[in-house]
Amino acid sequence: MSTGPLRLTSQAHTALRPADAARVTDGFWAARRRTNAEVSIPQGPAKLEEAGNLANLRAAAGGAGSFAGDFQFQDSDVHKWLEAASWQLPESPGLAASIGELVRLLATAQEPDGYLQTYYQLARPDRRWQELGWGHELYCAGHLIQAAVAHHRTSGRRDLLDVAVRFAEHIDATFGPDKAVDGICGHPEIETALVELYRETGEQRWLELARYFVEQRGHGLLSGGGDRGHDRDPGPAYWQDHLPVREATTVAGHAVRQLYLLAGATDLATETHDPELRAALERVWDAMVATKTYVTGGVGARHEWESFGDPYELPPDRAYTETCAAIASVQWSWRMALLTGEAKYSDLVERTLFNGFLSGVGLDGDSWLYVNPLQVREEYADRGGDQSARRTPLVPGRHPHRRPRPDRPADPPRPPRGRGRGLCGDRARAAGALPGGSGPAARYPLPRASVVLSNPGVSARKVRTAQLGGLRSALQRPPPRQVPLTRSPRSILRLRATPGDGGPWPTGACLSCRHTAAGWLGFRHPANTQPANAH
Repeated sequence: MSTGPLRLTSQAHTALRPADAARVTDGFWAARRRTNAEVSIPQGPAKLEEAGNLANLRAAAGGAGSFAGDFQFQDSDVHKWLEAASWQLPESPGLAASIGELVRLLATAQEPDGYLQTYYQLARPDRRWQELGWGHELYCAGHLIQAAVAHHRTSGRRDLLDVAVRFAEHIDATFGPDKAVDGICGHPEIETALVELYRETGEQRWLELARYFVEQRGHGLLSGGGDRGHDRDPGPAYWQDHLPVREATTVAGHAVRQLYLLAGATDLATETHDPELRAALERVWDAMVATKTYVTGGVGARHEWESFGDPYELPPDRAYTETCAAIASVQWSWRMALLTGEAKYSDLVERTLFNGFLSGVGLDGDSWLYVNPLQVREEYADRGGDQSARRTPLVPGRHPHRRPRPDRPADPPRPPRGRGRGLCGDRARAAGALPGGSGPAARYPLPRASVVLSNPGVSARKVRTAQLGGLRSALQRPPPRQVPLTRSPRSILRLRATPGDGGPWPTGACLSCRHTAAGWLGFRHPANTQPANAH
């Protein structure tokens, strides 16, 4: 049973399934995950204290006090940190005390009816569920649910899950065609969280509630500038309320909102076997990659409303390409890889992880970038951009320089959450790709080894069926062998090695592989090679 961020049910229709046996223990990503575990995650509680997030929870728990901070979605920062820490918990048991303290605080702050959002509890108690465009109530609830699922899977404890379920029950009692509120949140997130709550608890009503929120999109429920009297109307695409998901042909509007919605819709299609929804998701993904994705995997070109631009509007110097959007892109493409089994989705995951995602956090684990332009011109960076010379102005303060504190309190938990989730491929069977170039590409513990090879951006390759027997024989003899490969634009190469008649391989033996020439993949038998470092 999966202990990762996705636990597909037995009814899920996917080509691939999440795997738990693989772990990143060495090489490039292991070093960055180690920094995540030793620096980024441990500093979370102190940063939340500094930003006022924890003071808000204490005030709500005490039934009195004012709201601290500038953003109504500040509770989500607590939930994101809890999720990141929970995924890290098996390897860092010392986090349990900090996690437990926050869980108890959340439980105490929760209202008797299950509601939990300190901005509206403290600052606007008469406006609960009345400001869906800007309020972020369902967005915060979604992050709470995902944190609770992570905590339950890694610790076995139900205390945070019980808090999340009570909030979900309140939402279920409030939202619907014949209930108090028939609407959607201005920021998608609840959709994928509810599907995962369904997977965790087995309760069908969470899947149906996720379906409701996905299908409600695109009917103009949040048009007209939202509900907080903003001077400008971002338009329905900003809220992801311009077009039903099933009718979409490309990505539009606020990049993170769009990708969160598409990830949730993919989860829904996976669990409900919905061919029409799947076709729409494949169509939109193809258009995004072809016309609105940078070479780094970054998405969301415009500073204005943090949005996607027109097709091929990909300027290098004024690219917004926020780190949050890169994380969201990985989350969606990973789900599409599991759903379809096609290598192109894994290729984008890899490209984005090594570029658009990785640039968002400094090597020290304690400096951050909100935006990730491909080119930085200091005269623009120093004064926030020359608005008169640009088609869309730069957001003031979004400087492309690393900072000890990011522009918003929401940012520190996001990259640690992404790294803690294992998004670099250690939890998805056959959903990763080996980098090109010479030298050992990866290591695979034997006696069982699954080899996955894809050629990013071009095609995948797979062994001819007739060659499988020869490969098995080659691996039983010590000398290195080469196996011819053929191009296949949709497939992922999977080979299984067995020890054969020579007896079991020694403990710790590894099969290493490397690119040797075009159309060939070289293998080295464990009898005559040292284990290769993972890359």
